[in-house]
Amino acid sequence: MTRTRRAVAGLLLAGWLGILMVSAWTSQLQVCTDEVAQVGSKALARSCGSLSFTDAPSLALLVVVGVLLFPDLASLEIPGILRVERKLEVQARQQDDLASMVQRLQVSVGQRVEVINVNEIGSVAVKLGELAALQSDKREQFESPAS
Repeated sequence: MTRTRRAVAGLLLAGWLGILMVSAWTSQLQVCTDEVAQVGSKALARSCGSLSFTDAPSLALLVVVGVLLFPDLASLEIPGILRVERKLEVQARQQDDLASMVQRLQVSVGQRVEVINVNEIGSVAVKLGELAALQSDKREQFESPAS
């Protein structure tokens, strides 16, 4: 598919250059416009010249070639008219990087929570032991006769 698109774009460009050459070297394929005559009895005069890069058919053909080659290009620009940049691949890589960072953060947070839980269990056990010792001391004081 890629080769076909490139071949069609190449043929269109070659044909367009051929048309430009025929227009420049012969009287065929000329672009004519009506202009106001400054000398003579006719109100309008016809002015003809060869096709140029900025004529509408040339620009339309360049847009078609650009569309055909767009999947292969990083950017497409017709100065002053159109600029399209392709950043999808960069964005996909950045998204993959972000997804892996989030996954690493989830693993890291999970490990820290486990460590905190183990530490909390140990500190709670120590506190329970201290409370049990205090309770037994209080019980001994209460049960022993006051002297």
